[in-house]
Amino acid sequence: MSRDLEDILLVIDGRKEVVAEIQQADADIRQFIAEQFAPLLENPDFDHFLAGNIRGPEGRIDIVRERFVSISQGAGD
Repeated sequence: MSRDLEDILLVIDGRKEVVAEIQQADADIRQFIAEQFAPLLENPDFDHFLAGNIRGPEGRIDIVRERFVSISQGAGD
């Protein structure tokens, strides 16, 4: 996975408000972001990517993964 994805991961992990902020965006923006995130979740290496790049307390990976899921679904559309 790319360095750009690592940067995105840092934002998703470090900003708990990001899902709500995306929910407030225009529908076309939410759709675009969702279309970019959905394939990441389908990638068989995605969970390994999360595990290898997230540091923190137990359960942090699940929190970040759920944020990715929410965003890939249009951030709660």
